[in-house]
This record gives sequence, structure tokens and C-alpha cells, in this order.
Amino acid sequence: MIQLYAAGPKYLLLSALLYALGSLIYLGTLKTRQGQPLSGPETGVLIIIWTAAIYAGRMLWAGTLTL
Repeated sequence: MIQLYAAGPKYLLLSALLYALGSLIYLGTLKTRQGQPLSGPETGVLIIIWTAAIYAGRMLWAGTLTL
């Protein structure tokens, strides 16, 4: 994750989109396996990633963030 931060905010936001998609797949497999729910810190990190992904999606839609 430190390499993404060093690459700049553009790549950090774009990678948040990928991490958000991956977390949805992970949560889906947890649900099907009846695994343990996420702990407090894990939930906090997940909320931060999803917030950044929503922000990046809005910026992509508006055209202010380019690939």
C-alpha cells in the first residue's frame, strides 16, 4: 500500500476502486462460508476504502480523474 501512496493521489484513488471491488468479493465468500464477521479496525479500513472508491468514481464520471 505504501507504493500506491508514493505514486500519488491519482493512483491511490484508482486503486481504491479495485480494492472496493475485491472487498465485495471477499465479503461474499465470508457470507457463503459463514465466516467470522469483520472486526472493528477491519470495518473502519473497509469504510475508508469504499469512501475513496465512491469519490474516485464520481471524479471519473465528472472527467476530473482520468485513466
